[in-house]
Amino acid sequence: MPFRTHSLNALRIFEVVMRHQSVKGAAEELCITPQAVSHHIRGLEESLGKPLFARNARGFQATEVAQTLVTAVRRGLNEIAAGLRAASQTDARANRLYLQVTPYFASHYLIPYLSEFTERFPEIDLKIAVGTNLPEFERDQIDVAILWGYGGWPAVREIRLMADFKVLACQPDLLKRKPIREPADLLEHTLLNPFMINSLWDETLTLLGLQGRVPHATLTLHTHGPTLDAALAGLGVALISHLDADEAIRNGRLVAPFGVELLRDIPANRVPYFHMLYPDKPDVPKSVLEFECWLQASLVQRHPKFAAGFR
Repeated sequence: MPFRTHSLNALRIFEVVMRHQSVKGAAEELCITPQAVSHHIRGLEESLGKPLFARNARGFQATEVAQTLVTAVRRGLNEIAAGLRAASQTDARANRLYLQVTPYFASHYLIPYLSEFTERFPEIDLKIAVGTNLPEFERDQIDVAILWGYGGWPAVREIRLMADFKVLACQPDLLKRKPIREPADLLEHTLLNPFMINSLWDETLTLLGLQGRVPHATLTLHTHGPTLDAALAGLGVALISHLDADEAIRNGRLVAPFGVELLRDIPANRVPYFHMLYPDKPDVPKSVLEFECWLQASLVQRHPKFAAGFR
């Protein structure tokens, strides 16, 4: 049934009257006169062609029509309020970019070059958190996550960014105490492993012909940073990301007993990548798309051998 243009305000006044069960109480909340409240209620009743309140000796009572109508009115007013909140946040969200990034990617591939992005898009309000697990995007208000792994996260758009090739390496003094002259010698060492789920040591032992063999011991650490620190401290043999491994080997702090290229022979589908993830929705914020475009171009420019699509 069509209503006159003033009826939305009348519906709002009607809902307040229903809450107070009183014209006077509604008038006080709305800061208008009781006469104005009564005027809008009469107009709504005329539009409906049915009474909403019975006025008798027992006072002011809502009719069955009013009880039915108020449920729909409250639902509609809540929807309008939600729509207004969403509309008011649209511009702010378009100029906001909240990232969650793994520590290694942040320190090696993002932060050193981020000034390029902020200079190109100064209007974007950028915020960065560090994390290694898939976030609750809506709950945590995260726009983009960059995570390490093999892919297959649910309900997200998933873009491969960088292959994370590893180097089997250890401290030189450790090799003096316990030499690694052949693959089987590796099993006499403690193998250092990041807490993140991976199959890298299984793949490495298979490459060395040691499939199914059990190492002397393992030590699990939370992320790549502590794993590197443990290797530099001589606590065991680790699989170190190539940028850190290359630098430490040049400086003589680590050695690669089987060469730096060993793990390049791992099957391509078993190589871990850094991935860019964001909710799989049709209305992707412009700031997310701009960041994705810039980041992919930055990685291809600076690390062409390892950027996605190299192998």
